[in-house]
Order: sequence, then C-alpha cells, then structure tokens
Amino acid sequence: KEYRAKQLGLLETVHTVSENNLSFVRIGDGELKLAFDITANLGFQKNSTALQRDLNDAMSGSLNRDDIIFGTPHMYRDRHWSMIWAQYWPEFREVIAPATRLGNAHATRPLFFASEGEQGVEAWRSVWAGKKATIITGKSSRFDLIPQLFDNLAGSDRIDSQDRHAYADIPRIMNEVDKATDTDIFLVALGPAGTVLSHKIAETGRQAVDVGHISDSYLAVFEGGARPESRPYSQTPAKQK
Repeated sequence: KEYRAKQLGLLETVHTVSENNLSFVRIGDGELKLAFDITANLGFQKNSTALQRDLNDAMSGSLNRDDIIFGTPHMYRDRHWSMIWAQYWPEFREVIAPATRLGNAHATRPLFFASEGEQGVEAWRSVWAGKKATIITGKSSRFDLIPQLFDNLAGSDRIDSQDRHAYADIPRIMNEVDKATDTDIFLVALGPAGTVLSHKIAETGRQAVDVGHISDSYLAVFEGGARPESRPYSQTPAKQK
C-alpha cells in the first residue's frame, strides 16, 4: 500500500514529465537484479561493483532532484514479478523510503499503450514536441523513431553505443553529450546503462528520458507486433565464442 500510494499512474507519469520538462530515470526487473545481486548478469550487460554503485546512485540520486522523476515498476502480482519483489523488495524499499513521489516505469511498456490508447500516444508525443532530440542507443539496436510517436520532433541526431555491455561506454557517451549543445532532449534506449546514463545527463541540468522499448511497445499494441522481450535486443546476432 505504501508503494502504491507514492507511485503515479501510467498516464499521470507521462503528463508530469511533459508538463514540467522533467528527466525520466527508470528501472525494471533487470536493473533490480543487477543493483542488488552482484552474481546476477544479463545477456547484454555483465554486472560489476561499479555498475551496482551507479545504479544505486541513479535510484537514490533521482529522488533528490526536482528535475527528475524516478520511474519504478508497476506493482504486478503475476508469478514473475512476485518472485522479483520477494527477492529484492527489502533492499529496494530502503532505497525508495525517502520518496514522496515515484513515476511508473511501465509507461514505456505495452501495458501503457494497451490501457491508455491514443491518449497515451499523444501524452508521449507532447514530451518531445518541437524539440531537437539526440537518440542514444546501441549501434545495431532495433530502436526506431517510428513516425506514429516521433514525427513531431524538430530534428534528431544519434549517438551510437555498443550493443552489449554498454555500461563501459558511458564515459565516451558523456563526452559526446557535452558536444551536443543544440540538443533539447536526450532519448535513451540502452538497458541498465541507460538508467545510469539518463541520471548522469540529468545531473548536468539537461533533459534525458529513458524511453526503453517504447517503439516496440507501441507496435505490439497498435499493429500486432511482437512484445519487446520476445525480440532480440540487437538486429545483429551476437558472435559465437
């Protein structure tokens, strides 16, 4: 109950980002695993004490800034999320204890578009309407600026990172971010590295929104596409060892 009382609704989360030009730093089950279990690794992101530190800094640091909304997972009660909450809730609860407001990280997921429909589409479009965006994603990422969501951008550039273990590339990316002086908003789709990166960009006073699988989520709901988690994270297969 205390968690639900702090968390904004799906549409309310996006409206809050849009109306206040906030950065959106968000976590999901993968970030929870990496942040609280050093033995946990993802297929596209190996864990490390440095990554754990930065994920925890991104979570706690986002709660201390007025220009960031921190998005946390929707309170699902299915088998998968029940296991996640049972394992990581005690530590996560301590991190978010000071929070008075949390966003809903599933605002970029199929749940959002399925529940909010066209109203949700327009809410997201208002976040970047008329802005110059820089997209930060893997070089072979399937992330796409689909016109249904992004044709109201004033323009766009792209910073490519590596498809796997992108956390190690953050220092270089931040150098590129510093050079992008005409960018109004950074749209980040880079897994756990994206959580850390969105927070680091926001700390510089610029707007960063972790959009994650938003394009795939839209296509899954409105055009019958595959759900994000059923698709490969990169359009280029990983090399066999």
